[in-house]
Amino acid sequence: MKFVLLALTLTALLPAADLDRDSLDDATEQTLLDQFLPRFYVSKGECDLAPAEFDSRSAEPRVVARNGVIYGQAFPYPSADGTRRVELHYHHLWARDCGRGGHPLDAEHVSALVSESSGRWRADYWLAAAHEGTVCDRGMARPAGVEARAEVWISARKHASFLSVAECNRGGCGGDSCTEPRKLAVSRVVNLGQPGALMPGMQWAASSQWPLLGKMGSDFSPPLLASLDTRDGLTPTAASLRGVHTTLAVGNKPVTALDTAAAKTGSALDASATGTGNFLKRAARGVGRFLGGR
Repeated sequence: MKFVLLALTLTALLPAADLDRDSLDDATEQTLLDQFLPRFYVSKGECDLAPAEFDSRSAEPRVVARNGVIYGQAFPYPSADGTRRVELHYHHLWARDCGRGGHPLDAEHVSALVSESSGRWRADYWLAAAHEGTVCDRGMARPAGVEARAEVWISARKHASFLSVAECNRGGCGGDSCTEPRKLAVSRVVNLGQPGALMPGMQWAASSQWPLLGKMGSDFSPPLLASLDTRDGLTPTAASLRGVHTTLAVGNKPVTALDTAAAKTGSALDASATGTGNFLKRAARGVGRFLGGR
């Protein structure tokens, strides 16, 4: 009995584990990630099935299963008034982007800013990234309201995140759509750690094969929070011009037309005209890559 009491006393005196060295202990990080896990919806017939789990023994991202694992982050957010705040990221990672301009590996995410009051945590803001860092950036943020968890719609094939199904189906230059969405069965949330201090087995997150590491910093700038505090609805997170989005969205139709024309040209013309067909195909792929973006 004395040995048990001594062990409990020593355990209580030991500092809580903080493997990612961000001053927030790992147990609290996992509790918050589980508590605020969004409800994700994916389109019926999604080409890549579900977010992937990656091999913890590999230095490069190697898919072991498409089983709905979500990779999370939790780190302290500075507060001028002394309120305890934590920023949460939920990364849904895919084996491939299979939309126009598709590519292997796809890193997308949604984030929340949560705060503690009288020992209880609540969500204050939500942000969904969509075509982050491209001309097609359609990221949106909003105050959390009263819900504990956000609902997030993931666009078919491109996997951009949206805080409303209507916004997803608006299209945009990424050609986004959420068709007959179904709730994603999330198998678990795995803590990635932080840039420069990844959790054991998460070294693949830093691979140059994808832009995941660059998406692991804070999403909530002071100007964005100031803007969110003045409105109730969705606020764009990017400064990109809506006119550009509209122009490129219309451009999806010419891309499809180029695809069709290239196919017809390639089959209808003889060898002397093959160059024309190849040109159209290259043009279609080029515009597609421009519209796609990672």
